[in-house]
Amino acid sequence: MEDFELPLDLIIEILKKLPAKSLMRFRCISKEWSSIISNSRYFTESIMSRSLRLPLKLPVFIFHCCVPATRFTVSSTFSLRAKPSVLLIGRSSSYHSFKYQYVRGFICCSSSRYDFVMVYNPTTRQCVPLPEIKPMAVYITRSWQLVPSPKIKPMAQIQKRHCYFGYDNVMNQYKVLALVTDSQKLTQTFHVFALGKDCHQWRKIQGNIDEKLFPIGDEAVCIDGTIYYGAIRIKEGEKYDEVMLLSFDVRSERFYHVSAPETLLNAIRNWSDRKPFNHMGKLGWISRNENNASIWIMEDAKKQEWSNVITFGLPQYEEGDFMASSGVTPDGEIFVVKHKTSYPHGMPLYVYYYNMKQKNFRKVEIEGAQLKTTKHNRYSVRVFPIHDYVENTMWL
Repeated sequence: MEDFELPLDLIIEILKKLPAKSLMRFRCISKEWSSIISNSRYFTESIMSRSLRLPLKLPVFIFHCCVPATRFTVSSTFSLRAKPSVLLIGRSSSYHSFKYQYVRGFICCSSSRYDFVMVYNPTTRQCVPLPEIKPMAVYITRSWQLVPSPKIKPMAQIQKRHCYFGYDNVMNQYKVLALVTDSQKLTQTFHVFALGKDCHQWRKIQGNIDEKLFPIGDEAVCIDGTIYYGAIRIKEGEKYDEVMLLSFDVRSERFYHVSAPETLLNAIRNWSDRKPFNHMGKLGWISRNENNASIWIMEDAKKQEWSNVITFGLPQYEEGDFMASSGVTPDGEIFVVKHKTSYPHGMPLYVYYYNMKQKNFRKVEIEGAQLKTTKHNRYSVRVFPIHDYVENTMWL
């Protein structure tokens, strides 16, 4: 009896209907299957489109745990023993030292205190630690299924690095933009790391903006191939520094000024918490003072026209004040989280959503183990939401 071989087109159609976990196992069947599942843009796009069509039963979160070691997990439920988890540092640390950015199935984790940048794919469990940013040298990067505890060294006190994660949907290219500022010389350099098999080092680029425009904080968002962030120009001898919004085109690697209402710029300058976010494909900006939060939305990216500001009060709860957090759900609800992220024994973990239409909050308990207090009231966990989670089988 002769062997019967299925046509390749039929094999691809069958694979497209399988769960992502099964696809990861089937990569080992042959080089051809591995290439189809992880390297074919047509195939990976179909898997992501399928994820978007199927509504999630539970929201997906990044849980950053700081005690006893610094690690994170990606899940809808929380557990201190969750696997797989990604180990960042083999000791405790403050959550303020790390930040997360999510773009089309990939998570970029970077540290403002340590010389550390890593990209992680929750679907494939592939981790790509990026090399150090140093001129006149080549640093080779490798990828692992799970990252071992790296030897991370603190950055120089006079230097600070801001990393922003973006995606070029024309070239199907993920990039990390790094702005390295020198607080002593008041200068900065611009670097780009393009993720892929043929990219092993940072490229220093010539920024087409004033070097004195320093980023405000580590918050940024990528929408349709453009990274948006806030910047400030220090003016000597003047009472107020100049605040503005900047954008970075991921494909051309050029910076641009973004027109913004004066009320938004003043809020970015004066308010304690401010963050850009993706509001259903549009740039949104949320800022919070002691009692209120305000939202601005850019209705037209080409004309840079903004809608009227939306302001709502933040309720006070016994377990701590609120801070505005990242993003809006597909249903138009704003995700907010408390300032206090350490919980006494027996207290469950909660997140909150604000409905802009109904103008009220709803409280959601995250399923899983309850947390314990930590020594010296150290922060034990922080929650980062992923509002547009998709499965991505692409292998970097």
